[in-house]
Amino acid sequence: MPESGMHVTEQAGYIKQLRSRDKTAIVFTHSAFLVSDFAKEDILVVTKDGQFERSEFQTLGASVNKINMVLLGQHETIGDYSKGLLNKIDRMPRGTLNEVELALHECDFLGDSLERTLLMHSLFQAKDELKGGRE
Repeated sequence: MPESGMHVTEQAGYIKQLRSRDKTAIVFTHSAFLVSDFAKEDILVVTKDGQFERSEFQTLGASVNKINMVLLGQHETIGDYSKGLLNKIDRMPRGTLNEVELALHECDFLGDSLERTLLMHSLFQAKDELKGGRE
């Protein structure tokens, strides 16, 4: 895995070098960024039991999240610490508008992620239900 420890921009340079050569290269990687720079016809996935599979979706230009989840079996899109913060917010009380507003405010300290978006959707639903009871 030559890309180990490489910044994403360095990985892009590595791909450029590979493409400039008139030879076939075999690269083993766990980097979704590298995979996203190749068409599915150029990608072979080695399964845990040693079998080879082709991607069912176009990998060239695909989201690294999709590549991580579907091809590499990596379902974590955020780190454990961030996931813990989201879980803490998710466990906050939601019985009053003020409690829901506080939970929404806590979400403001986290960057965009699918997990945050789903949590906020749930909080907005709770807020709408609480408001519906008063209006």
